Amino acid sequence: MRLPRVQVMPLRRARCAPVVSLLYRLAGVDVVVDLTADEARAVATELRRAAHLLDGTP
Repeated sequence: MRLPRVQVMPLRRARCAPVVSLLYRLAGVDVVVDLTADEARAVATELRRAAHLLDGTP
């Protein structure tokens, strides 16, 4: 079984608003999501909340 690869980086393109780019790669399939800073923070909050529920940490 191959583990997924996750990459997160700030991205600034010419004439576009800056975004947080999230790459999720599994079994040769790439999913790329560009998020605003607020969207990235919201996703991070929900990921932390779910992880804490799984392992019982506050």
